[in-house]
Amino acid sequence: MVPRLRSACEIVRTERRRIDDEAAAFRSFIRRIDRLDTPAASSPCATPQGTVMWSSNQQDSLSAVRSAYAETVMAVPHFEDDYGEPFRTHFAAEFSSELFAALSSASVLSPELKNMVLSGARRCRKERVEFRDRLKREHRSIQRVAQEIETVEDPLDGHVSGESFGGLVALHRYSVDACSMLDELAADRQAEIEQINHGMITDIPSIQAYLYSDPTHPALTAIADRARSITDSKRQIEREITAR
Repeated sequence: MVPRLRSACEIVRTERRRIDDEAAAFRSFIRRIDRLDTPAASSPCATPQGTVMWSSNQQDSLSAVRSAYAETVMAVPHFEDDYGEPFRTHFAAEFSSELFAALSSASVLSPELKNMVLSGARRCRKERVEFRDRLKREHRSIQRVAQEIETVEDPLDGHVSGESFGGLVALHRYSVDACSMLDELAADRQAEIEQINHGMITDIPSIQAYLYSDPTHPALTAIADRARSITDSKRQIEREITAR
């Protein structure tokens, strides 16, 4: 496999592992929140002085939300490397600053607040699952490009002087066909890029821009590199044919 594409495949695999971890973490968070008590499950009790108090379980539910989040979502192995931010910042970014403020100011975890947390967590998990599916398609696409490129060899590898005229004509025909195949491969890859990114609701411009840097499109760059090599050989063959 072309080194550039081997590196791209490893980048995608690493990101898939991280997204898998995050999706699993949100699933665990959802399960823990689902088990928390709310005022709908039990009633407030009166103190000897007549003051209405919520049960300790209900009061503990608010802190339990934070603990559950810290022990699941914020406990993924790559959290510090990718995010490295406190609970308040990360929770507000994943859910909303309004929900964080509501949780912070509430005296108990009401059914409404609990449902808002669960709804937001399910959305976060769904986003990870959908993103993981896009990563799978990206990985398959990169692998296919790598396999196709491997079938296109340089017809000369720098040597033409020892070829017969008929051999040169055959090599020229091969180089023309190879360039056409690489053009088709590049067009297919561009179409796949559009399909992979279609309908993506996120603030990143594309999966490729998120994953790669220098270049942003390693597969297209690898195709272009091979096409440039074949084109150089084709021109060398043409010069040799003209000189015969």
